[in-house]
Amino acid sequence: MRLLSFTQLRNMLGGRSRSSIYRDWEKGRLPRPIKIGSRLYWRDDEVRAAVEDHRCADLNKDSREGGLH
Repeated sequence: MRLLSFTQLRNMLGGRSRSSIYRDWEKGRLPRPIKIGSRLYWRDDEVRAAVEDHRCADLNKDSREGGLH
């Protein structure tokens, strides 16, 4: 199991802001982090699965709306 620091998570998500990442977590779009000491870490496999799920949902939405724009 590989853990991602906040900086690594942010880079993986294209440089999203801290507030956007926490909002995504609160809305269930990102997995719950693991707290070690005073720091938060995310499981790499869970983040990748969440990103893939979100990507598939976007593709399904686009196909129902008549394709990509």
